Amino acid sequence: MNRPVDINYSLFSSGNAYVDFLDVEQVEEMAQAHRRARQPPASSGQTRFGLTPPLYYNLADGIAANRRINDALRQAANASGDVWFGVVEPKFGEAAVSEIHRIAGLGAAGVVWSPRAQGLFASDRSMSAMCRAAADSGLLSMIHSAPFSVNESLDRIWNLATACEGAAIVVIGAFTSWENIQIARNARGGPGNVSYDTSGLGETWDLQGLIADIGADRLVFGSGGPRFSSEAMELIERSALEPPDRDAILSANAARLLGTRLRPEES
Repeated sequence: MNRPVDINYSLFSSGNAYVDFLDVEQVEEMAQAHRRARQPPASSGQTRFGLTPPLYYNLADGIAANRRINDALRQAANASGDVWFGVVEPKFGEAAVSEIHRIAGLGAAGVVWSPRAQGLFASDRSMSAMCRAAADSGLLSMIHSAPFSVNESLDRIWNLATACEGAAIVVIGAFTSWENIQIARNARGGPGNVSYDTSGLGETWDLQGLIADIGADRLVFGSGGPRFSSEAMELIERSALEPPDRDAILSANAARLLGTRLRPEES
């Protein structure tokens, strides 16, 4: 089996919550610390990471601050052999579209959207325009779904997915909520272009139930960050999955979604 891919590995978490409202300089410092601490993967047992941006950040400098956050993520990923996901603020309009194009050219794997932090509903028209622009640039859109968030409810994300005309979307963090797990299961996962990461899942029976109702092909391994990565992997191990399902969740689905953005395995 290929090495696992943790598609949602945020450097910017503390305890059970994200660090609030980071200054851009703090983002750069944390990215540099990751770059110093991590070497490119050398053995088949090591996990590959998809570095994801902070949830809240200071944009006092507007689009320039947005660019600096993306540049810090890129530098950390390039030095460590990981892939990275940028962040783009829909409120910047055409400048946001330009930033999508810029990070695509810099080798980003995708974009992470946080509707509750970015001040809009997931189903807002501007979001569908941004997701389509990302897809047209070869970037995967990942979108936060916080438990009980009006902005990020699953029904709004499903409406977004329908408006995105088939572009792939990965919902991250949705399964920290038992209610969201049941909603996703009852709806058989919603639109077919929607997948979900495993971050927040704590019980093996929830994972098994999701596989039964929405299929292993729509689940991708994601932890949420370094404090949660070992727990997320332990859940997979305790679940005693069939080898095809385990391989799909840990690596194959991420490889399919990311395509050539995921660096090939070393020989």
